[in-house]
Amino acid sequence: MSSTRTSPSPRSPGIAYAGWADEVRQAIRQTPEESILTTPSHDRVFLDSWGRGPVTLLGDAAHPMLPSLGQGSGMAIEDAVVLSRHLARTADPLRALRDYEDERRQRTSDVVTAARSISAIEQATNPFRRPMRDAYFRFLPTKRLTGLREGSLAFPGPAASVSRGRPGGRGNPAARR
Repeated sequence: MSSTRTSPSPRSPGIAYAGWADEVRQAIRQTPEESILTTPSHDRVFLDSWGRGPVTLLGDAAHPMLPSLGQGSGMAIEDAVVLSRHLARTADPLRALRDYEDERRQRTSDVVTAARSISAIEQATNPFRRPMRDAYFRFLPTKRLTGLREGSLAFPGPAASVSRGRPGGRGNPAARR
């Protein structure tokens, strides 16, 4: 288990926010200290099992991730889509829950790992590593950075969604295309 570190002091923008836009640093200076909230991010080992019996987990309850990729809520939405699809396809809800878990485990594990790896770069506290991190993000072409994270940013599920209890059923605009 690891956690990221927060900035030194939000009241010292010269240190914590060096290199940020003057407007950001000014806004911090003008904000009352008691109004500034810093919340450390925490990480945990990925769970191999998300449910038992008639219970399963989804979203952060199943696979919390560091916020580095901004994909936590996206993964929860994907979970809901996949879970609803499995529930609609079978009369056995327990089987649907386990199938949902099996389908989502690899993708969410990959995104959790990607978020963890980018967080390690973002949260570098070593004064010798920070300039390398800053240069990496400053000079890495956007297209290359997007390409590196593309797998995290695109839902790989089928285009057909569940409508009227049937995948690709009538009433589903994707099924009419």
